[in-house]
Amino acid sequence: DETMSTVPNSYQEDTSQCLPLHCLGGAKGVNQKTKPSDEVDDILVQGMNRLTFDELQKEQDDLHGVADDAAERAPRMNRLLGCLDDHLKDMKAGTAYESAERINKDYVSERDFRMRFLRANRYDPQASADQMIRFFDTKLNLFGKDKLVKDICLSDLDED
Repeated sequence: DETMSTVPNSYQEDTSQCLPLHCLGGAKGVNQKTKPSDEVDDILVQGMNRLTFDELQKEQDDLHGVADDAAERAPRMNRLLGCLDDHLKDMKAGTAYESAERINKDYVSERDFRMRFLRANRYDPQASADQMIRFFDTKLNLFGKDKLVKDICLSDLDED
């Protein structure tokens, strides 16, 4: 069975109920035998080793929230950033985001800063706006108004 070729032989006894590896994880009809973590790690390593350099680089970029700069300069990104702005305008009244915007509009409006939120939310402007509002509320609560529009450094952290 081609779908089972990456599963160790000890887990292929009942292939009638097994699905490809990417389907495992609670689906009905899946062979629910638990694999030792080192065998699962071996399967993952084998899969990663089959990727080309470009595929591996893309996976690493996706994992770390880094995207192709050219793709993010496309007109679609400008539309998404515009939608993000619209959502923020509707939501910001009385929030720490609004305070941060009054203190330093350049900080909260910087394209790369906003793109981080879009990437983290799979380019959903509404979810990104929600997260930005929560980010600034949390930042205000943890670090105070004087750090609201500054990047937090290790030296800003204390025992609390």
